Amino acid sequence: MNKKFSLIELLVVIAIIGILASLILPSLAQARKTARSSICLNNQKQIYTAELMWAGDNEGLIIYCYNGEDWNARSYDDMLGEYMGRELSGTIKRKNGMEVGDSTSKVNDVFQCPEDTLENHWDNFIRRTYSRNSGPNFWDGVSFGSEDEVWLESIQLKFSEIDDASRVMLTSEKAINFNSLGRKGQSRLFRPTDQYEGEQFDLHGSYKYNYTFVDGSTKTMSIFAGIGDGDINNPLGIWTRVSGD
Repeated sequence: MNKKFSLIELLVVIAIIGILASLILPSLAQARKTARSSICLNNQKQIYTAELMWAGDNEGLIIYCYNGEDWNARSYDDMLGEYMGRELSGTIKRKNGMEVGDSTSKVNDVFQCPEDTLENHWDNFIRRTYSRNSGPNFWDGVSFGSEDEVWLESIQLKFSEIDDASRVMLTSEKAINFNSLGRKGQSRLFRPTDQYEGEQFDLHGSYKYNYTFVDGSTKTMSIFAGIGDGDINNPLGIWTRVSGD
């Protein structure tokens, strides 16, 4: 004769399952967050690899964000298009931003961290997360210059000119809803306070972001860990190419 479970026994089993679920679900959520952060770091590594190829074709120069005549005349993501398998016409590169219909390439996804869930401020533009270190005063970062040949020769830096490449930040996250692919979209980073908006301060933990350095290394770190002797409004440390600050 088959023994049937009593109501109390069923309730005990359900309670045990509930306890196990409460223990497991937070771990699964954390595992998913860790996986998304890993994808984010991998995105930045892909962008860096593409930039090295671009530099190889351009005298070892670091791609710029600032233009003497027009800020972000062409953004770094536009300039890396062909090196990442995303062909863009000159017309699209000089638009204020890349609209959804301009490119359907999956490569567009590489420029947005999976943890960055803000909707775009600009109608129909494609979001971007990663921006370039221009330094707190334009000239003390690494990513500035112009399409004007005279400015390029006098301002734009080469990878080989960065003395402490493992210390100086090249690219990080600017998780604000104005950041989008193309020249209109906030491709410059001046200070840590540029990096977050509202709930996005905890992209990879409380005030933690992913950083790519000039030597290609990547690291997840707090905004407070990279400011050297400065502060979050006037950072030194990884934000400038001056050693020992």
